[in-house]
Amino acid sequence: MTRCRLIILTVVLLSMICSVCMASIPRSELALGGVTLFTRFANVQHIYGQPTSTSYKDYNIWGGTSRFYTQRYGNGSFIVTATNRDGVVSVTTTADNGIGTPAGIKVGMNQGRLAMVYGEVDSIWDDNNGDKIFVYNVKYEKMAAEPDSLQFTVRNGRIIKISLVAGILSI
Repeated sequence: MTRCRLIILTVVLLSMICSVCMASIPRSELALGGVTLFTRFANVQHIYGQPTSTSYKDYNIWGGTSRFYTQRYGNGSFIVTATNRDGVVSVTTTADNGIGTPAGIKVGMNQGRLAMVYGEVDSIWDDNNGDKIFVYNVKYEKMAAEPDSLQFTVRNGRIIKISLVAGILSI
């Protein structure tokens, strides 16, 4: 009986430690410029009007062919990509154009704001240009193969790009 209690206590403690170590953001923070993942292009156009340009490319993934549409707005610094199956799968802004996250993070801000607003980063990657990409995953009730994420590209201590990325793109 004592051994059983010890095992249960160990499992509970390990679960608590893992949940504390695994930083993540609430789903409500998973938006950029009012655009959320899996919404339709019609909703994006309702907010931003007609895109400056639209292109598409077909990919053989997910057991078939999916068409990825990319719409650029303004001078191309606000980019939305969607599939014919899932709706919006990524949103990116690369300019100080007023577009930001629900918490108010925008391109041009100091990277120190990220930790103040979102806490500990889930992972940091190096990109091909030597910039750092700070990745904050969304909290899930269930474990997913790849979580949706909010990604911030940083150069010289300043945010130069913000991306909202659906986890399905990693599969």
